[in-house]
Amino acid sequence: MKYMNRTLFAVFFFFSAICLKSQTSTSNDSLRYDILLNSKMLESINLTVDFIPSFDITPDDVALLYAPNQFYVLGWGGLLPLGAKIKGDIADFAITPNHLIMTISEDYICRIDSTGNLIKDLKLPNKNMKLSAGKEVMFVMDQNENLEKKSVYLMARGGKYAHLFDTDSPINSLIELNDSLIFASKNGIFSYDYKTKAVRYITSIDENKTIKSISADTTNHIIYFSTNNAIYSYINYKPVIISEQFGGLLKFYKNGLMIFNSENSFFMRIENMNELIIAKTKEVKESSKIKKFKEILTNESIIQFVKDKVSEEQIIYKINNSPIDFKLDVNSMVSLSKQNVSSAIIIAMENAMNNL
Repeated sequence: MKYMNRTLFAVFFFFSAICLKSQTSTSNDSLRYDILLNSKMLESINLTVDFIPSFDITPDDVALLYAPNQFYVLGWGGLLPLGAKIKGDIADFAITPNHLIMTISEDYICRIDSTGNLIKDLKLPNKNMKLSAGKEVMFVMDQNENLEKKSVYLMARGGKYAHLFDTDSPINSLIELNDSLIFASKNGIFSYDYKTKAVRYITSIDENKTIKSISADTTNHIIYFSTNNAIYSYINYKPVIISEQFGGLLKFYKNGLMIFNSENSFFMRIENMNELIIAKTKEVKESSKIKKFKEILTNESIIQFVKDKVSEEQIIYKINNSPIDFKLDVNSMVSLSKQNVSSAIIIAMENAMNNL
């Protein structure tokens, strides 16, 4: 693609930086934690940088980070600057499927020349959009809260892009999985189907939390997502907390989950996640057995959801995936309407009762 920096592997590393020593620990459940970067490590080499909230993994198995005016690579050997100082502002970057760096500066896709200059190649619909790499294409997403509609575009080879769909809130993270896109907006996870062009609700966490990142273990069909301080997995149609000790941006890569938090310069890799997921799956199944007869949805449950301002999509999802005991005689439905329960929710309640 001519709209990308073609010098990722032509430039050389500046080896004057002092190598950092990773901290490794193994827990009793065989999880392996490797801390590759933290603020104390940066202090030990007198390096003060503010990384932007973005990272990627190169084909050489090192992480690519960016602080204003400089790319860095992070691996087992330490943190090293990559290439020349950048002359300009980069809002986001990603490595393309054909292993090249793509950058966004203002409302342009840019490449970087040998002296660090940003060369504008492709104008984007809006400023400071966000990038995500698919299996064969790239995606760009609006981030400006002031836009009435936030759009997602597919960008194919040759610099051509096509509008996919719109959302009311910015999409914080997006991955391509099978024949659909999985994306996070606010506290929810959703999917977009290429064939039907339909957006579907998957799951959500507490309304006062924001999902920052999504990644997936495509071999074992496991979705991970995170806030700034917690990591979750999607197990048995439920969000399950994996860790509340750390969070940030995620990438699942070669049987390991990479976690990068730019706010505190923290980078970790966790290996052997499968065993943890198996254990969590057993916990969820056992918990479901215990709660099966306790969490029966009633008219009062639905009214309380509405009062708590749970979204219509989430309420319908709960109706379709929970034990129910609704009363839907005329008086009951009038009462539901008076309590601001929408017609779509009442129809879902009727359908669910008819399917018993």
